[in-house]
Amino acid sequence: MSEAAKGRNLDDIIVAAVERNVQDATLRPCFVRLLRAIRKAENGRRGFEFGVESPRAEGFTNQAGWCASIVNRRWDEWTMIQAETQDGEPFLHYLARRYCPVNREVWLSNVVWFLANAKLQRATTR
Repeated sequence: MSEAAKGRNLDDIIVAAVERNVQDATLRPCFVRLLRAIRKAENGRRGFEFGVESPRAEGFTNQAGWCASIVNRRWDEWTMIQAETQDGEPFLHYLARRYCPVNREVWLSNVVWFLANAKLQRATTR
């Protein structure tokens, strides 16, 4: 049974996943928006909604949690790299290389589009 069929609001699940996995409260609103955009860009089938390939990441709740954790870890890595090298690479470009290395340009374009069109970002089921 899907999360929506159980009566859970999918957007609330995304917010809860970010709250569980992102310690810096000032980043949470941005990461919620980013997870919504990743969800839409990945457009994965049930159990693969955020594109996380792990047997332990099955289901919307686990997918959202893993995605939030991955994004948070990549943010931490990126901020350390920026402090050391100051190379100026935007975070979303760095994230694209790590999150979706095979089709990163398409993934990045889609994520940016969904971020820019926030009104379309509410998490929905298929």
